[in-house]
Amino acid sequence: MANVDIISVGLVDHKGDRGSVVYYVPTGSTLADILFQAQAFMGTLDSVTGAIIQDASVTLGLTLPGGLKTVAAASHDIEKGANIGFDVADTPYRTTVRVPAVMETLLAGETMILGSGVGQVFSNLVVAGTGGVNPSDKFGADIVGVIEGLVTFRKA
Repeated sequence: MANVDIISVGLVDHKGDRGSVVYYVPTGSTLADILFQAQAFMGTLDSVTGAIIQDASVTLGLTLPGGLKTVAAASHDIEKGANIGFDVADTPYRTTVRVPAVMETLLAGETMILGSGVGQVFSNLVVAGTGGVNPSDKFGADIVGVIEGLVTFRKA
């Protein structure tokens, strides 16, 4: 199955109802080309819809890096995971990242171990990023520290 990049455009009609248009682009284009195409697509879409364009996003289809596991760990169900809470700058609210099928070796009771080993590496990456990318919450606020990781169960 080939990877595709996705341009998604959110629309709102006169009653406030939301809809969306999804537009696929084969991977291999530059980000600049995809953004140029998205702008052209939205301009044309605006001409053929009575709704307003409220938002748009691009999802990039990525090639997976080598060295990842090829077989899921036995007895690690996707429903059992860890919600890792992170402190966010200039707000009393936190943001969370959920890790499905969290490795049992990273748990101490109902808490994920985040102060050492791979748990700490993971949480540090979410806080500090790498390669010039500074992670944020969904509102663009800076993630400044890890709070805790708690075991949770979610329906698959």
